[in-house]
Amino acid sequence: MQDGTIRIFREAGKSAIFRSVKVEVDGVERGMIKQGRDLTISVSPGRHVVRCAMDWCGSRGLEVEVPTEGSVSLVCRVRGGLNPLKMINYMTVGRNDYIELRRG
Repeated sequence: MQDGTIRIFREAGKSAIFRSVKVEVDGVERGMIKQGRDLTISVSPGRHVVRCAMDWCGSRGLEVEVPTEGSVSLVCRVRGGLNPLKMINYMTVGRNDYIELRRG
């Protein structure tokens, strides 16, 4: 059986511009992404859960179905910006919403 791929692009933003985002597939770290870059990961066909993280904050897990010899494209974006109240929220109760992960 031929592998498929998951491609994650990290959008540019105002938060964590000099930091990398960790990418996990099925709970295993598979790489890091800098702002404005992408990461392509080879995976077996089928369902996988993708999550992005930075320190104790991150995204919610996103389930994707990877076709045989096919690809799934995702986009991640670190939220926050310059608003201190939003940053406090994302570092505490909203820590699983600090990074947006969506199909793209």
